[in-house]
Amino acid sequence: MGMLETIERDLREALRAHREFDVSVLRFVKSALHNEAITLKKQKAGLTDEEAMAVMNSQAKKRREAADAFEKGGRPELAAKERKELAVINAYLPQQLDEAAVKKVVQETVAMFGDNAAFGAVMGAVMKKVKGRADGTFVSRVVKKELTPDPA
Repeated sequence: MGMLETIERDLREALRAHREFDVSVLRFVKSALHNEAITLKKQKAGLTDEEAMAVMNSQAKKRREAADAFEKGGRPELAAKERKELAVINAYLPQQLDEAAVKKVVQETVAMFGDNAAFGAVMGAVMKKVKGRADGTFVSRVVKKELTPDPA
C-alpha cells in the first residue's frame, strides 16, 4: 500500500473515530499532495511514493520552522499546536537519522572528495544519500562543522 492510500485510509479512520485534530491535519496533507499532483500534471496517475515523501518532508519542515518562529515570538501555545501537527506528519515519514549517523555519512563523503571537498559538492552528495531521512538544515550544520578545521 502506497503512502497516498495509507493517508486516505487513516483519514477515514480518523473521521469515524471523531479525532478532529487528526482529520484536520490529514485533510491539509491530502490537499498538499493533490496540489503537487496538479503541479506535476499527474492528477490521473497520482504521485509516486517518492514524490509524496518530498511533499510530506516539505510539510514537516514548514511545521518545524513555524514552531520555532512561534517559540521565538513568545507564543508557546501555537508552537505546541505546530509540533502536534508535526507529530502526525512524522508518522508517515521514514525514521529520521540521528546526528551520529549523519556525521558518519558526511565523513565518508568528505573522505570520498579528499582535500578539495567543497561545501556544495559535499552537501549534494550527502543529501542524495540521506534522501528523506534527514533535514537539510541539520545536514548543512553537520557538513559545515566537518569542513571547518579545528582551531587547535
